[in-house]
Amino acid sequence: MTFSSNVEAELKRMVAKEADRLAAEFTGSFDRATIDRIVDEALQTFSGRPTVTTFVPMLVRRYARERLLALRQ
Repeated sequence: MTFSSNVEAELKRMVAKEADRLAAEFTGSFDRATIDRIVDEALQTFSGRPTVTTFVPMLVRRYARERLLALRQ
């Protein structure tokens, strides 16, 4: 990522929290490794783009959730 180390650490913590929320929501549908992979892929779509990272965790969660819902069908 291209963020400063403090911002990157906080961003990773917040994204991990969103991954936990997705894991709880999709219990029984996907294992944690799948959810982490989807979240990681979602985070990569925002890598290097935002200068303000406030909404990145929420956007990552939305993007990952939409992919998980589509995979579950």
